[in-house]
Amino acid sequence: MWRRRIAGSRSQSNPKQCSSGNGQGVNSLTVLYNAEMTPPEVPSPEGPLKETILLVDDEQSVRTIVLKILRRARYNVLEAENGEAALRIAEEHQGKIDLVITDMFMPGLRGPEVAQKLALARPGLRVLFMSGYADQDLRTGVPAGANFLNKPFSGADLAKTVEAALKGPPVS
Repeated sequence: MWRRRIAGSRSQSNPKQCSSGNGQGVNSLTVLYNAEMTPPEVPSPEGPLKETILLVDDEQSVRTIVLKILRRARYNVLEAENGEAALRIAEEHQGKIDLVITDMFMPGLRGPEVAQKLALARPGLRVLFMSGYADQDLRTGVPAGANFLNKPFSGADLAKTVEAALKGPPVS
């Protein structure tokens, strides 16, 4: 299974491989990809697109990998580099937005502020917050009914959390 953690040097062009030797404990191999590397191709299922998701994160590397995972899962994904862009995209988008996936901390509007403004304009909206900070105090300002995903996460973790968020109650 390909798992990507957005960490480490961005100047490397090859994956880092680390392993322990014989007689030195558990023998394992870990491959860490950097932000410029492309994940192995995974065939996408055929069929119509599922729900529409608005992805909001100021880190291009995070948006790129989350976008690939979601599109391979057949979601229609709108992409925004910050809170202000998310509000503009949501205003211009004629169709329904089923879920907003937003980083908690970004320059300008923070994730909870983006969610609050979007929920006023789009009743029934569901939200999934992401953050690379493990501090539980981060949930301050998170609306009731919202979901939370800690970074880094695997594609399977993202898919499972997105499905749960889409089936859960809207933010209030």
